[in-house]
This record gives sequence, structure tokens and C-alpha cells, in this order.
Amino acid sequence: MKILAHSFDQSLGGRDFDEVLFRYFAMTFKEEYKTDVFQNARACIRLCAACEKLKKVLSANAEAPLNIECLMEEKDVKGCIQREKFEQLSVSLLSSVTEPLEKALLDVGLSVTDIHVVEVIGSGSRVPAVTRRLKKFFGKESSHTMKAIECVAKGCALQCAIVSPTFKVRQFQLLEKDVEVPFVKESAKEATEMEIDEASADGVPPSSIMENDVTTGAGNVLVAENGVSKTRDMPVQMRTYVEVTDSPWRVVSSLEDAQ
Repeated sequence: MKILAHSFDQSLGGRDFDEVLFRYFAMTFKEEYKTDVFQNARACIRLCAACEKLKKVLSANAEAPLNIECLMEEKDVKGCIQREKFEQLSVSLLSSVTEPLEKALLDVGLSVTDIHVVEVIGSGSRVPAVTRRLKKFFGKESSHTMKAIECVAKGCALQCAIVSPTFKVRQFQLLEKDVEVPFVKESAKEATEMEIDEASADGVPPSSIMENDVTTGAGNVLVAENGVSKTRDMPVQMRTYVEVTDSPWRVVSSLEDAQ
């Protein structure tokens, strides 16, 4: 399989939709219950977890409730939001969904009429508004033949088995262009206070993380994610990722949660 183009948006992912809900309910609870979750780290974490579950419920229902016991100061809070309201709050995020798609097609010199299959993965792909945007852009329904969350991890495991001398698996030839990984530049003051890692032999900084997901069989697909560490142990994933492959012209769109 040959990868024709890569494109991604580092600032767009499933976690950003969670944040939209988090900020909405944080302001709602502050007005109704006089409770400011931003003053309590534990309350923020609990509200974030509840909003992530709420987002998944809204993917299948037009309206969903949110109830948290003893969120803060022994106060029970509850709220409700409609999918339409959620999409209105997320309009700035939704407007950015197609930008990586346009760039990937532009880089390879193709148009949407040349694309035969669109495979969508990642937990953020459950959001109905995202699916509608993709359908409007490509003029066809998106395919969900792979499990949205597990396929990346399984692909990484398969790639490790291919390069490992311990396991024997069917070889899979992959041709792809180089991917530029953006690095977060640190100030001179921060650089002097941190221990600097030496570059590895192949020239790739040790702080970079590269993952490949290869699914073999009919309609081969590759999904790759690249990240760069802001600190020594906190990778930042490229969360919205698009690839165009030649099997035949196929677009793989990934909308992942940042880890």
C-alpha cells in the first residue's frame, strides 16, 4: 500500500468537544448552585469525566441529562442539554473538521470525486455533526468497518510484530512520504533549566512518538499518529488526522481523544 498524503489538525480532537460541554456546565452550575468547579481540582476531574460520557450519550440521543452527587461542598448538581445546543456550542470546532481533508486532497492533486471510500476512526467520530460534515464534504456516507477506538492500538501491535524477530506474521509492504512533526519550542530560560536529551542515531528526537496502525486484507488502510512531548513524559497527539491511500483512492480520517 502506498500513502499519498498526510494532513492533521493538532488543535482539534474528541477531547475538545468534551471541553465544550465542561465549560457549559461549569458556568451553568456556577449560576444555579453558586459552585465554581474551577476552584476545586477534584470537582473539575469529575465534571470532565461526566461530560465525556454525556458526549457519547448525545451521539445516540437528542437530549441527555447530567447528574453528579456531591460535586463540591456536598452539593448534588444536575443539568440537561440537547444535541442541538451542543452542536451550537461546538460550531467553531465543527467548522475546522474539513480543513485537513482539503489540504490532504490538495497535496496529492485529487478532488472529492476521486475518493471512493472514506473510513472514519477515533472516538470523536461518534459525534453526528462530524459525520454530517464529512458526508457533505465528500458527497457520500462515511465507512465504519473498523472499531473506532481499538483499531489504532491493534495496528500498532501488528506493526511491532512485523518488525520484531520474535513473532512471525505476514509481511506488509508500506510506502509513505515523510511526515513533518511540529515541535514545541521552549524559551531559552526553560532550556537552561531542563536536561537536554541527545538526538538518537537516526536523527529523530527521543521525545517524539510515532505510531502506525496497519489493517491488512481487503481495502488496506494505514493510520499514523505523530506526537511531540511538551514535557519529558507528556506526549501531545496529532488528534485530527487524514491520510489518502491508493487502495483505491481511500481517505482515512481519525478524530482522536488526546491522551
